[in-house]
Formats: sequence, structure tokens, C-alpha cells
Amino acid sequence: MAAKEIDDKEQYIDLIKMLVPVNELSPQSQNEVINIAKLFYHKKKDLVFKQGDKDSYTYYLLDGEIELLADKSVQSTLVSGTQSAMYAMARLQPRQYSAKAKSDSVVMRLNRGTLDRLIVADQEQNSGGYIGESDQVEVADIGAEDSVDWMTKMLQSELFSRLPTANIQQLFVLLEPVSYNKGDTVITQGDIGDNYYIIQEGRCEVARAPSPGSKPIKLAELRAGDSFGEEALLTDAKRNASITMVTDGVLMQLSKDNFINLIKKPTLEEVTFEEGNKIVEQGGCWLDVRFPNEYQESQVEGSINIPLNILRMQTEKLQQDRKYIIYCDTGGRSSAATFLLTDRGFNVCFLRNGLSSVPHDSLISQSPESVTQQEKKPPEIPAKKPAEKAQEISKEASAADSAANDALEKEIRASVLEVDLERTNLDLKEAIEKALGENDGDAEESRKVREKLEAEKKKLEAEKKAVEKEAARIREQETEKIRKMKEEAEKRLAEEKEKLEKIYDRNAKEMEKLQRLKQEAEEHIRKEREKLEREAAEAKKKNLEADKLRQQLEESRRALEQEAEKNRVEQDKMEQAIQAKAKFKLDKERRKLAEEFERASEELEKAQRAKAMADAARAGAEKEAKNIIQEYKKQFDKERDQEQARLQEERKKLEEQSRQIQETLKEIQKSKQQAEATRKTAEEETRKLRDKQKQEDTTQDRAIQKKVEDEITAVEARLQQAQKNLETVQEAEVTIAAAKEVNEQELLRQKAQEEMLRKQVESDLAEFKQDEVKRAVEPDRVVAQVDHIKRIRESAAAAKRTAEKATKNLFDDVAAQLDKEA
Repeated sequence: MAAKEIDDKEQYIDLIKMLVPVNELSPQSQNEVINIAKLFYHKKKDLVFKQGDKDSYTYYLLDGEIELLADKSVQSTLVSGTQSAMYAMARLQPRQYSAKAKSDSVVMRLNRGTLDRLIVADQEQNSGGYIGESDQVEVADIGAEDSVDWMTKMLQSELFSRLPTANIQQLFVLLEPVSYNKGDTVITQGDIGDNYYIIQEGRCEVARAPSPGSKPIKLAELRAGDSFGEEALLTDAKRNASITMVTDGVLMQLSKDNFINLIKKPTLEEVTFEEGNKIVEQGGCWLDVRFPNEYQESQVEGSINIPLNILRMQTEKLQQDRKYIIYCDTGGRSSAATFLLTDRGFNVCFLRNGLSSVPHDSLISQSPESVTQQEKKPPEIPAKKPAEKAQEISKEASAADSAANDALEKEIRASVLEVDLERTNLDLKEAIEKALGENDGDAEESRKVREKLEAEKKKLEAEKKAVEKEAARIREQETEKIRKMKEEAEKRLAEEKEKLEKIYDRNAKEMEKLQRLKQEAEEHIRKEREKLEREAAEAKKKNLEADKLRQQLEESRRALEQEAEKNRVEQDKMEQAIQAKAKFKLDKERRKLAEEFERASEELEKAQRAKAMADAARAGAEKEAKNIIQEYKKQFDKERDQEQARLQEERKKLEEQSRQIQETLKEIQKSKQQAEATRKTAEEETRKLRDKQKQEDTTQDRAIQKKVEDEITAVEARLQQAQKNLETVQEAEVTIAAAKEVNEQELLRQKAQEEMLRKQVESDLAEFKQDEVKRAVEPDRVVAQVDHIKRIRESAAAAKRTAEKATKNLFDDVAAQLDKEA
């Protein structure tokens, strides 16, 4: 059954503020945790989560009892209100236990990433945000001279010195200059971070309000070359301070995505737990940046703890020549710490996904109260004994380092108390100011409050001195312990040094032998190199000859292309000449036919005039004229039928010639395609032979090269012949096309002539039918008229024969031209 969500959180507020690490947060951040937390009511036997689950949540028991089961077997029981219940239940991923309600219970669920971002933001606020109080003097020193070039200052920083050159170049391209006026707010505390800023010109003020509605406190002043805004981008937390322009200025702005790609990824090294252990084996150290109570509940063996909120003040206690692997619960706080230490020149990396990626049996606990919720670890396998004495000494040196780490951790704890004291002083100061503001009208009450607060302050200062004294005593004890361990280690090292010197002498003799072998190998390599150089020289010579041959082939190819271009131009000229000649002959015949037709027309007109004169003589010889005309009509019809039959025959001949021309044109087109295919085949063979020659230039002797050259010459000859055949076919094609055009024009002309004669005959017959011979015509005049008409017909027939002869001559000339070109 699904758990029921509880909306009323009022009765659990005090308990939530006591949970680890919520108890380390400021009241403002604690209230935000309460707002985002979800409370669920689970009935008895309900499952909160299952063994093997992977999720992004952290669970706390607020009321009731929860059983932690592994493989259906109860391993431990959590009871609300106990010290164990102050810690999150079975935090490791995937879940090592199933959580089952033993009784009706209330469980709080938090998003692990959101909680981590709140912790980072809160720690940055409590440590001074962008520039802590301990850094304020340093910032002032760096920016003492406004004349320092911002770009030079930026590039000289430890952070940017680690960026690849390509990233720096791209960074300068993507930086956007934004102008601001005095008093402008660049960043507002509490906003979502979206940009990273570098000051190019002007000065900015960093201020933070300790609580909502309170007056902001100035933390630092930034100058040209300083940067800000990276914490919110690294942790996805809200801005922890406000930035305001003190003067007019220009800020270089970089978007969040570009910041991640160009600065975070190249500078922040991310490692797995296995890679981190290898770094530790080589002298590295685990650095936990969580709160001390979180560190006591679960930690990586051999790690030291410096919370993120005091990391800026503790950097001088870290070793510059040692690599640190930083971790937290999720990776949020550790990435911010990595960026901070990288900017200060430390060699650091952070654990990917935080402790959620660490096997449970690799963690230890220093909190006795939390033992009930720890997973049962399998017996540890003893480490293998080192085989070399040097490894034993290294182990002793590591023990010395471990002791140094213990001393450092104790000193850091003292520093934590100092920070808590400073924080308390700030809270007291704010309380005093608040009390004074609320009690301005009551001086006596204000005095009592002030005295009470002063007493608290003195008490805290006394506690601080006691803590400092205890820390000094611890430092002295640990320093003496480390000194003794170092003396013993140095003594052992001296003994090992003597042994190593003997080994070195023995190795020196082996080195001399190896040196001789090296010289012999170098001599052999030198001879092989000389041999290869000679072979390379010969190959180079052959390559030169091949280049020369390729150049000759290229010149031959260009010559062939020029010859083909020349042939194409000549072919175009020949086509134009043939077309011009055919056109000239056609024009000449057209003019001649026109002249003949004009003469025939004149003769016809004369005949018509004679006919008109004969009409007058027809009156006297009507009967004779009718007989003569009837006879003439019969004869004319007969001759007309014969003429039409002859014209039909001529048309059939012309159509047959047209068909033959069409077939000849098809044959020419087929020959043209064959010639074109032959030419393309020859070109392809030429190309393949040239490719073959190129391949064999450096691998075959001159005889094979000569054979390839002969084959190329033969193929090129076939190519030229194919080109010539193609040109001949193209010329024949042009000639036949011209003849076809002449034939078609002649057919059209003959059809026109037939139509003209038909109309003329019909006209004459109509006139004969309409005219009636009313009187007799003199016999000699009628005979003369008939003779005149016969002469007209003979003239027309002669003109027609002349035209037919001219057409025949034209076709004979075309045929002769084709035979000649073939």
C-alpha cells in the first residue's frame, strides 16, 4: 500500500533541525530544508525502500521504528529519537538494505542533490561567499593597482594556467563585454546563477545579507582582473552574495554552458573510487569536505576532514606537492572545493558521484551511536606483505604521513571551533544591534542586554583560548611523534641506501655490457639506414623517369585534344559550306522556275486575248465552232488525264526518293553511333593503359614500359581513325539532311504546280461551258486559235521538263558528293 503524505510538518520542525547535516545549516537554510522536505506516514509492515534500489533520495526516521533487512534478514532496528535516527537511513547506492516499518512510522524524504546544493550555498554564505574575510586582504593586495591589465592578471592566475591554449583562445572569443554604471547591481543574492564574470574595468563591491530583510554587510571589493560567480554555476545553487558596481566599468560575461565546457571540465579532474585508491597508493590523500558529524558517521579510511565552509582558511595546512581526492555525499560540495583549491594552485580531483559510488565495505565509522545502522562488513583480507625493504620503509613513511594527517585533523577541528566562535560573535553582534534597535526608548533594558551579551562573549572567548591551548598541546605532541618517526625512517633509509649502492655497482657492470650491445646495435642500424637511403635514391630516380614519361603522355593527350578540336572546327566549316552550296542551288532553281512560270503566264494571257478576239468571229460559225470545241474538249480531257497520271507517277518517285533518303539517314545515324562507341572504347583503353603504365612505372623494367607505350600508340591510332570515321559520318549526315530538305521542298513545289494547273483547267472549262457560240467563226481564225492554245500547252510542258531536269541535276550532284566523301 502506498504511503500517505503528511502536509502538517509543525510538530516535527525541531526534530528536523537536529538531523545530520541539517543541524549544521543556518536557520534560514534549515527552514528551506523543511519547506522542500516531504513527510510520509507508513503503516506497520510498509516498505520504505527495497534492497538494490537506486534513487536520488535521502530518508530520515522521525517517528516510530524501522527495521533494516538484508536478504530478508533483520540486521538492525532504528528507533525514533535515538542518536542513530539522527542520521540518514542506509544512504549507499544501490540500497544495501530494505527499510520496513516495524510500527506505524513517519519518514522524511529529501532529494539528495537539492540538499547538497543547500549545504554548499549555506557554507559559502557562512564563509563569506565569493571572497571570505580571510581573503579580503589578499584581494585588496592583488587589486592594489588599477593599471594592471585584466587579461594579463587573469592568464597569470593558477586556474587559467591549467587551461589548454585552445580553450583560452575560445574563451576570449566567447567572452562578452557588458557595460555597467556606478550603483548597478550585477548579481542579486538568492538569484539563480547563469553567468561567470571577469572584471575588465572598474570596481565591484561584494555584500551579503545575513538574514532576509537585514542590512547587507560588505565583504570585499573586487578590481580589474578579479572574477566571480563560479560557485553557483558549479553547484547549481543560488547566488550567495550581491555584487554592485562601485564605479562605472566593463565586465566580461561568460554563459554557464561555456563556463562548464571551457573552464570546469578541463580544470576539474573527476575520478572513480578505484582511481582514487591508486592515487592514494602513490602518495595522495582523501579529503572529506562534509560536516564533522557527517564525517564521523561514515568516511573513507585514511581521509582527513576539512568542511567546505572553512576550507579557504585551512588551505595553508595542505601540502602543495601532494594530490588530494576530494569527496562529499553527491559530488556537489566536492566539485566546489576542487575549483577553490585548483584556483589556489593545489593538485586536486574529486570523487565522481560522491560516496554514493563507494562500496559500503570500504567505509568506516567513528560514531559509536551509528553502529546499529552500519552494514555488517565481511572480514577484511590482510594486505600482502611487501617483498622489498623499500616498500617497508615506504609503509613507515605512510604511517608518518597518517600521523601527520591525524595532527592536521585535530588542528582543523580546533579551527572549526574557532569558526563557530566567530559565527557566534557575528550572531551576538546582530542580536545586539537588533536589541538596541528594538529598545531605543529603554536605555536600562538595553544596558542589561548589552551586559548579558558581553558576559556571553567573554565566556566564549575563554572557551576559545582553552581550545587554542589544547590545539597547541596536541600540535606539540604530534610534532614530537612525527619527528621520532622520521628519525627512525631516516636511519632505515641509510641502511637501505648502503644496500642499494652495492646493487648499483653490480648493475654498473651490467650497464657496460648493455652499452656494448647498444653500440653494436647502433652500427647495425647505421648500415641498414645507409642501405635504405641507397634504395630510396634509386626509387627517387625511377620516380623522376616515371614523372618524365607521365609528362610526355600528358603532352600527347593535349596534342590529341587539340587535333580533335581542329577537326571539329573543320567539320563545322564543311557543314556550313555544304549547306551554303545546297541553298545556292535551290535558290537558283527557284529563280529559274519563277522565270519560266512568268513566261508561261504571259503566253496564257496572250491566248486569253486571242480567245477574246475569236469570240467575235464565233457568231458566223457557231455550229463549226461547237464541233471544234467539243473535239478540243475531248482531246484536252484526255491530255489532262495523262498529265495528272504523269504527275502522280512523279510524286511517287519523289516519295520513294524521300523514303530512300530517310533510310540512308538512319544508316548514317547508326554508323555515327558505332563510330562514337568505337571512339569511346578507344579512349577507355587509352585511359586504362595509362593507368597501367603509372602503376608499373616504379615496379617494372623498361621492356614492359615500352610494350605499354606501343599499346598506347596503337590505341591512339585506333582512336584517331575512329575520330576520322565519326567526322566522315557526320559530314554525310549533314549532306543527306540537305538533300532531304531539297526533296521535301520539291514535293511541296510540285503539289503547288499541280494545284495551279488544276485550277487553270477548271477555269478554262467553265468559260467554255458558259459561252455559247452565237455566230459562225471563220475556219482559219478557229484553226489559228487552236494552234495558239497548243503552243501555250507546249510552252508549259517545256517549262515543266526544264524544272524536272534541274531537280534531277540537283539530286545527281548530291549523290556524287556523297560518293566522293564515302
